Amino acid sequence: GTLALDGADVIRHPEEHTLHCLRDPSVCYESGYMLSAFETVGGSKEYHAKFLLDDAGNDLALQLLRSFPKGHKRDHQGHFRVTAIGYHNGDGTLETISVDLCTDAVEDCDSICNGDCDTPKLTPKLTVGRFLLAHMLCMVLSWGFLLPLGVIWAHGARNYTRTCCGSPVWFQGHRIVQSLGWLLQLLGFICILIHKSTGGARHFSSGHEVVGLIVVILGTLQPLNAQLRHLPFVGHGEPKTPYRRYWEWLHKGCGYSAVIGGFINILLGIIKASRANFGGAFVPLATGLGGSFFALALLGAFWATKAHSKIAECLRPSKSEVQ
Repeated sequence: GTLALDGADVIRHPEEHTLHCLRDPSVCYESGYMLSAFETVGGSKEYHAKFLLDDAGNDLALQLLRSFPKGHKRDHQGHFRVTAIGYHNGDGTLETISVDLCTDAVEDCDSICNGDCDTPKLTPKLTVGRFLLAHMLCMVLSWGFLLPLGVIWAHGARNYTRTCCGSPVWFQGHRIVQSLGWLLQLLGFICILIHKSTGGARHFSSGHEVVGLIVVILGTLQPLNAQLRHLPFVGHGEPKTPYRRYWEWLHKGCGYSAVIGGFINILLGIIKASRANFGGAFVPLATGLGGSFFALALLGAFWATKAHSKIAECLRPSKSEVQ
C-alpha cells in the first residue's frame, strides 16, 4: 500500500483517509490525487487505484477539499467520495472536466464507473516532504555513523597516552563526536514530529516509531547520566569504587543498547519508507547512506579492536622488566 500521514493505506483502505490529511499537508496535495475503486483484482476484491487525476483534476479536487474550512466537523473523518468526469487514453490518467462531491447513497457513489473503465495497474508515489527528508538525513548520520563512531573511538583509543586540552584524546574525541550525534538525533526527532503533526497523524503508532522513541530517550539521557561520574561517591581513577562500576554499567549499557537499537531502527525505517511508496530517490538514498555508514562503522570497529590490542601489547611489560 501507500501510507499517508494520517496512517491510512490510501490504496487498500482509502475510506480511512481523512479530509484534513487530503486538504492541508503540502506532501499530500503535491503528490496528486487519485480515484479508487472497489473491484476484483488478481482474484481478490479490494480497493485499488483506478485513475490518477491530471493537473486540472488535482486543482479541482483541491478546490473542492478547501471548500470545507479548517476545523470543519468532517476534518478527521474519512469516506470522502466524489464524482469525477473526464477522458482517458488508457494510461490511467483522467483528463478531468469536473470533480464534485458525491452526496448520493454510498452504493451510488462508491466504485461506480461509466464509460471506458479499463486502466492499467497504478501505483501512486508519495512526495517526500522537507521535514521527512531532514529526519532521514539526521537519523542516518547520527545513529548510523556519528554515535557508533563515538563508542568505537572511546574503546579503540583508550590506551593512547596523548592529551588534548588537558584530557585524554579518547575522551575528547568521544565527547565531541557524541555531542554532534546527540544534537543531530534531537533535530531528526523534532523534524519527524513536525512532519507528522502537519497531517494530523497519530504518533508512535508503528514499530519504527516506538523503537525510535526508546532510542532517542536513551541517547538523549546519555550526556545527563555521564555527569553522574562527578558525584563524590562515584569518583574517578583507580581503584574503582563499587558505585563507579555501577555507573559504568549504566552509561555503557545504555550507550550500547541505544547504538544497536539505532542501527535496527534505520533498517525498520527503510522498510517502512519502501512500503509507503515514496517517490524519487528517497528510499535508494536512505538505503545507500545507511549501508555506507554501516560499512564504515564495521571498519571502525575492526580498526578499534586491532589498535586496542596493539597498544595494549606495547604497554605490557616485557619478561626482563618483570624480572
